[in-house]
This record gives sequence, C-alpha cells and structure tokens, in this order.
Amino acid sequence: MKPNGILTALRAGAYLHHLQLLSEAPARLAEFYGSAMDMTVKPLGDDLWLCQGPARRILVGKGHSKTLGFCAFACRDSFGLDELRARAAAEGLEPDPSPSPLFEDQAFSVRDPDGNVVVFGLAPQLAAEAQERPRLHGPLQHLTLATQDPDALEAFYSGKLGFAVSDRVRNDKGEVNTCWTRSNHEHHTLAFFRSRHQGIDHHSYEAGEWTKIR
Repeated sequence: MKPNGILTALRAGAYLHHLQLLSEAPARLAEFYGSAMDMTVKPLGDDLWLCQGPARRILVGKGHSKTLGFCAFACRDSFGLDELRARAAAEGLEPDPSPSPLFEDQAFSVRDPDGNVVVFGLAPQLAAEAQERPRLHGPLQHLTLATQDPDALEAFYSGKLGFAVSDRVRNDKGEVNTCWTRSNHEHHTLAFFRSRHQGIDHHSYEAGEWTKIR
C-alpha cells in the first residue's frame, strides 16, 4: 500500500541541496565554481572537492567530464524523508544507501530510467554556513536533465516519487519537449528537456537581483 498523499516529494518539502559533478580534472573544475559562484573550496578526500557558499554546495569528483554523479534533495524533516522512502519502496524502487557525505545517515538514493542517481536525506544544520561568504547569496535552485524520453522521467519523478508537474511544453507532434516539476513552493526544482543526449543539461542559482547577474 502506498503512503497517503500522491505528491510525496512535495509533502516532504524537498529542495535541491547539492549536486555532485564529475570531471577528469576535478580540482580545476572545483576552482572554477569557487571563483564563478563565490564559494569556498576544500578537499574532502582523494579527487573529491567541496565548493560551498550560503545555500549552495557542489561536490566535484573524479570521472568522465560533464557528467552528473548524483543530485541530492534535502527533506524538511524526518517524517517527510521516511514517507518518501516508504513511497519509493512501495513503487518497487529498492532504495540504496546514499553516496553523499553531506547528508545524515538515514539518507537513501534511487536511480531514474536514464541512470541518474537522486538522493534524498536530511541536511545537518551548519550555523556558520550563512556567514562564510556573504558577498553573494545565490542559493542552488534547480537542476535540468537532458533526456531522450521526457515522459519516462516524468512518470518516474511524478508517478513514483511524488514531484508535482508545474508545466509542460509540447512540440508540433504533441510530444512533451520540456517538463518542469517541483518538490516545494518553487515553480520547479527539477526539469527535463528532450534531447539526443541524456544526463545533466544545466543547474541554476537564484541570483536575487539584476546587479548580481551582471
């Protein structure tokens, strides 16, 4: 039996907490994000780097360049996380342990039809984080995936995990070219673009004002 409430991820108030990007030169990519997005950069181990600023975090690991290691959504509380895990299990997703060092122990992961790994967990409270680099706020806001089958990803994230569909754009054949989904009050936290390729398309930050974008 599925947990009550079809929009499980939305009920959990999940938000995009961090990403892991892979690169053949992880130190160089970490330095790029540290400079471009005003984040501190520190090593977490062999070929693993953490870029961090207020409300934004990027892990950079060793791997094939321009690929996504995983995306990680933080839930509002343990009740929401437990409900989401139960929903995933009820849908036959067989949750795996979390690959992220940034979440608490009860975090779990699942793999979508394109092979992307998505993690759900609870984020530890870091009181000093907001004071680290106050020059740019810039929260990590959403992730967009390229896919050859937007319908399959929509069915997975909306149908099996309970993301809410915010909008769709269809082509002249009536096929969905773009689907935006949300897991909290934002218009979208995860989107899918039809493409010949699959994997990460882009991730976005909330600038807050035009002068920051400039």
